[in-house]
Amino acid sequence: MNLPKGKYSFLLQKWVGASACEEAYSHSLWLLNEILCLNLHGTQSQRIVENLSLQVDMFYFNNPVVKNKEEGEYLCIGADGKGVPIISDQRDAPSEEAQQEKTRLMKGQKRGIKKEATVVTTFSFNGEARTNEEVVKSLHNEWNIEEKKAYKEKILERGEKPREAKNIHKRAFISHQKLALEYGVQNIILRDPTLCKPIVALVDGDRGLEKGIREYFDQYGISMMLDAVILDIIHVSEYVWKAANAYLGEKNPGRNKWVRSKLLDILDSKTEQVLKELERIRDDDELSNAAKEKIGTTIKYFQNHRHKMDYKKYLEKGYPISTGLVESTCGHLVKDRMEMSGMRWGINGAQNMLNIRAVKKNKDWNKFIDFVKESNKQQFVRLVA
Repeated sequence: MNLPKGKYSFLLQKWVGASACEEAYSHSLWLLNEILCLNLHGTQSQRIVENLSLQVDMFYFNNPVVKNKEEGEYLCIGADGKGVPIISDQRDAPSEEAQQEKTRLMKGQKRGIKKEATVVTTFSFNGEARTNEEVVKSLHNEWNIEEKKAYKEKILERGEKPREAKNIHKRAFISHQKLALEYGVQNIILRDPTLCKPIVALVDGDRGLEKGIREYFDQYGISMMLDAVILDIIHVSEYVWKAANAYLGEKNPGRNKWVRSKLLDILDSKTEQVLKELERIRDDDELSNAAKEKIGTTIKYFQNHRHKMDYKKYLEKGYPISTGLVESTCGHLVKDRMEMSGMRWGINGAQNMLNIRAVKKNKDWNKFIDFVKESNKQQFVRLVA
């Protein structure tokens, strides 16, 4: 009869799973119980999620993300991390060094109750060049009314935003950065089996992300397609502001102009010039030790990541230079569900939720349930045979 394994129909699994993606297990069943006069409990909702989660990887392996959809001329992979609160018996034991630290936390600090979920996104886009002046205007919200109007008219005329992310695919893997990055690279290959589209990677200052992406591009033999690994311009801007505050003070009226000048140079690939000026400022005897230290932090950040800061080339090729998409994914895929009030997760339970929540956020829920039904049917066919 092609019935599902267990006592819950596919339709009920579809409804319960979709609801559990958005609400706590205990709350996800209230409406269904009211409408259908059922008496389902939170543990049953959790069990349904666990069973559905087991089929997510196979679903995406057998169903290329983009099918009969228009793709852009470039592919992009982005990655970032987001903490998930973990139940106490599954947290890592504190190191000896950590145990020797002060017991009392400073303002804003929290105890290590989280494990990081690595979020990976892939998408395609059509490149469109822009200038460093345009980027700085966007960063500082300097567009006037006429320019905003012209931009909106341009979007209406062409039918999409410049560098708009197409066919976005999202996944998250808890406590397993390498698995997440390998999945992202595999997904890129599924999107373009002919390997004819140039690929860019967007990362923040996490060296592990860049290293992992490059390693898997090497492992799968597609390094020649990786045209650029780009450092998020928002993080760069924040470090410039930190240096400005240390050098000029937070109330100095010339601070904005100074930051603007440095960002224009960085976006024109003059990072070395900016570094020399920052070093000169840091070495000024009239600067306080605290200010020297803050400027030194900015200098070190730029020195460590300058190989990912050739923004003039990126802008000329029309590449995106911000990790905003993957950072927003960290919020709506991970934080909004996993950090609800009072929640703590086991490692497996967290991954189960992240799996099916990704399916729903990717707008693949109905196709996924159809896949689950078909897989169940094939199992019965094999049993009969």
